[in-house]
Amino acid sequence: MHRHAARAAVVALLTTFAGLALAQDAPVSVTEIVMGTAIEGGVPTSPTTTFSRSDPAIYCMVRIQNRTGAEGSIRIAFERAEGEPSPGARGREFQFPARSRYRTVSRGTPNRAPGAYRCVVRSSEGAVLSHQDFSITE
Repeated sequence: MHRHAARAAVVALLTTFAGLALAQDAPVSVTEIVMGTAIEGGVPTSPTTTFSRSDPAIYCMVRIQNRTGAEGSIRIAFERAEGEPSPGARGREFQFPARSRYRTVSRGTPNRAPGAYRCVVRSSEGAVLSHQDFSITE
C-alpha cells in the first residue's frame, strides 16, 4: 500500500514539474496587463483596476512575448470574476504579426452590474495565459 502511495506522489510531482516546464516554454506568454479609462499611444494614461459605470470605457492593454516569432492570435475577454478563469475560446480575437513582442488593446464597456470582473487573455486554442482582476462600482 505504501509503495502505491509513493508512486502516486512521484507521478504527481513529475506531472507538476512537466506542466511548469510547458508553461515556461509556451510559444506565447503575457508579460504585462494594464487597465485604464483612457489610452494614449496604445498605453493607458491613468492605470486603475476600479471603474465606475459612468466611465467612458475600460481599456485592457496586453503585452505578449512570442517565442516562435511567428504570426498568431490571442483572445481577450471581459468576464465576471467567479472562480478561476475557465479555458474556452471566449472573447475578441486579436491577430499579432510575426514579431517577438507585441502590444494590443481591448476596449470594453463599464456599463455592467457593479461587482468583480477580470480581463482574461487566452491563447488561440482557449488556454488561459493570464488575467487582471478589476471592479466596477456605481
